[in-house]
Amino acid sequence: MNKSLLFKGYAQRFLRQGRLFHHLLYELEQNQKLSYSELIEYQNQKLRQTVKRAYQEVPYYKQLFDRLKLKPEAIQTVEDLQLLPVLNKSDIRDKEQQFASSRVRWKFKAFTSGTTGTPLRLYRDHFNINLEQATLWRKQHWGGFAFNDRRATLQGHMVTPADSTQPPFWQYIPAEKQLLMSSYHLSNKFIPYYLQKLRDFQPAAMEAYPSSIYRLARYMQIHQELPISVKAVFTSSEMLLDHQREAIEKYFGPVFAHYGQAERVAHFSMCELGNYHYAMDYSIVEFLPTERDGLYQIVGTTLNNAAMPLIRYVTGDLARLSTQSCPCGRPFPVIETIEGRQDDYMVTPSGKWLGRLDVVLKRTSNLVETQMIQEKLNLVRVLIVPTENFTQKDEAILRKKLEERFGLEMQIAIQKVDAIPLTKQGKYQAVISHVRM
Repeated sequence: MNKSLLFKGYAQRFLRQGRLFHHLLYELEQNQKLSYSELIEYQNQKLRQTVKRAYQEVPYYKQLFDRLKLKPEAIQTVEDLQLLPVLNKSDIRDKEQQFASSRVRWKFKAFTSGTTGTPLRLYRDHFNINLEQATLWRKQHWGGFAFNDRRATLQGHMVTPADSTQPPFWQYIPAEKQLLMSSYHLSNKFIPYYLQKLRDFQPAAMEAYPSSIYRLARYMQIHQELPISVKAVFTSSEMLLDHQREAIEKYFGPVFAHYGQAERVAHFSMCELGNYHYAMDYSIVEFLPTERDGLYQIVGTTLNNAAMPLIRYVTGDLARLSTQSCPCGRPFPVIETIEGRQDDYMVTPSGKWLGRLDVVLKRTSNLVETQMIQEKLNLVRVLIVPTENFTQKDEAILRKKLEERFGLEMQIAIQKVDAIPLTKQGKYQAVISHVRM
């Protein structure tokens, strides 16, 4: 038994679900009744407070405003943010203290995942931690999940040593009625143990990386297992691919994905109708055009973290926007799709940009998982985890589909592997590019 996980469970409940948490959750749920114009005014009011405090308490912003000869009062509305430059991760790295408030006494340290380089050190205050939890719980209420319901979690926790060869690969956390399951042991050898434990535990919801729960669903599909029905599957931390969602919903239940990041500058939640909503009461998001048709850069501004406010922070993530309103009735704008990080895109020798390549694999038979790695401008290595029924015909069909997408200007090397390597955080990357763009 991992005693630190037990202690962490009680500590998180105490820190995140006290009086402040419930007050914020009530406020956020009331915000769903606001009009779009009322949400804009809500943002503008919060923005003015954020900018004023940033100028008074954060060394970087004091220097920035003085250098630009701007007063904090110059930023009154979302449109006024264009008076300030965007902020990149490289602007913060190794200078984190310049972005930390001098007046917030209790700061909680956090780090980005560091999947694309050295992690950033970040700071949050008690209010921000509670707001984050309240925002997540609002989404969980959309999925019908209640405080007393049980959940099973597959999100990269080190539940048991990586070299363990016998169950249990999980641990129950009573404080949160949560079954923490290792995402590092999801091999065909061990998945039957996971499925039996889930059937015995009978969670009301699953909380998982998309790739982790997809591995379970894909195994169930291949071996013709019966579904394990839950109220909702809450996914995060990875881009949810269409074929993953299809399998997860078939074998577990409706998916409620959310997009966020350690920097706390943007939050999009999926509603019960499968649409992503931009949470305007969480932060301000600017969608800046890119050179790729229909894709916008996600640039966010903190509204609720006095410990380390970030203004016009470039997340590196991309989205497609929707002009449609959602029949669910919530006032938050709809995001058509989240397209992943800019680093997840490939570029062909002729200059075409390619992303969300899961569409190539969706209808290919006898595959468990894939990963595409652009080694050079004209070379893509495709790692595949085949089923025992995978044939040369399947490989030929896969190659043809890849050539249709990449064109003949790129070499395609298909390599069979037993498993796709995960990141240190237990995450799956569908596309990796080693080509600087």
